[in-house]
Amino acid sequence: MIEQKSKWHETWWGILLIIFLGLFLFSAILKNAETPLTTNNSAIVPPSSESSDSEVVVKFSSITVLYDDLFRHNEKYIDKIVYFKGKIIQVAGSEGNDYVLRVATKAFHSGDYLEDVIIVHYTGERLLEGDLIDIWGRVEGLVTYEAVFGNEITVPSLLALHTELKQKDTAHITSSSVSSKKTYSRTQNGVTLSVVGYTFEKVSNNYGKLVSIDMTIKNMGSKTINPDLLVRVEDKENDDFTIQKEIGLDSWIGQDDSIEVQVIVDLGIAGISNPKELKVYVQNYGGIISSVSFNTNLSAGFQ
Repeated sequence: MIEQKSKWHETWWGILLIIFLGLFLFSAILKNAETPLTTNNSAIVPPSSESSDSEVVVKFSSITVLYDDLFRHNEKYIDKIVYFKGKIIQVAGSEGNDYVLRVATKAFHSGDYLEDVIIVHYTGERLLEGDLIDIWGRVEGLVTYEAVFGNEITVPSLLALHTELKQKDTAHITSSSVSSKKTYSRTQNGVTLSVVGYTFEKVSNNYGKLVSIDMTIKNMGSKTINPDLLVRVEDKENDDFTIQKEIGLDSWIGQDDSIEVQVIVDLGIAGISNPKELKVYVQNYGGIISSVSFNTNLSAGFQ
């Protein structure tokens, strides 16, 4: 009996030893699995994902944003890369290959770009006024500049990271510039309004766009005025085609002063084959102080 008990104890201790060695080996394997692979005593790590301003990275990182949203909520887009396409309307040089561009980004049916201006700080080969470009740029904020008539204009500003010059597409542009042979002028309440011409773009046989009106406003009254305009186009044959638009001038005109201005109207008009009456009203704080009206065939000129 004593002999059998001794053999049983020896077997039990052997099993425990095997289990212990197995747990030790398993623990060592797990520890090695958690240790990074090394070469020359340095852990192997993935390559850095730090971005660069290369063309591919810039385009991949860019977003498309509406102009109004970029303007209204500019703070949330600071340092983000955005994409715009537009037409250069002014080039200002500084030093070397550094330029400041004014770029219109709003496209019309005619294929031209006239509004929604951005300022672009650009370094590279010379670009010209009228060039069509694709821009990928970092949002810098808003910038204010002085316009021709002394009024201040605030627009979004970009730092160009990549630009591409596009070939001008003139195949479908049917724009025609029309100027009057005489000036339509009228004086009311000491304010003289003179309309001397307009630009009209014909898009189809029935549709076009009144792009701009050239005018002079002279204040011969006793008070300074801050005029706004109301442009109204009435169809002589169809009231459904009558349309109007209010336009702010952001200008002050003192006594005996005057301004000459080309007003961007951007007014889409249907039924352009019908005779029209073009009315331009000068308003001061909401009240009409002067006006001019005349009959016209928009695509042919004044009558």
